Amino acid sequence: VDWVKALDTNLLQPRYDRFDPTIEPLVMDLDIVREVKSTVPDVVFPHKPHTQWLHCSNCHPKIFIPQRKANVMNMSGILLGQQCGVCHGKVAFPVTTQSCTKCHSKPKPADWKPPQSETSLKDPWR
Repeated sequence: VDWVKALDTNLLQPRYDRFDPTIEPLVMDLDIVREVKSTVPDVVFPHKPHTQWLHCSNCHPKIFIPQRKANVMNMSGILLGQQCGVCHGKVAFPVTTQSCTKCHSKPKPADWKPPQSETSLKDPWR
């Protein structure tokens, strides 16, 4: 199911509060960019499609701490059902090799170089 398309075309009109149908969602049009250390494109997390039908408390603070650089993430954890994997792969689009660019959507700058570790900066032959 393409939930975002269903929202955009009004096929889905979620109730933001199960007890009070008059409560409107607090839609946040805010993208968060997470830099990826490898050569794959950086991740862009769009709050808007998530907050159109989910209350902030669905994710914060239990899954994601709402503080810059407070959440350590990697694909292994996501594939094991942590962070984004709490929903993605279960009720939202699956995490597969065909879906990489849905999240990894911000290309690296032309002058980007991979970070070097302290070990690779040292001359092991001295």
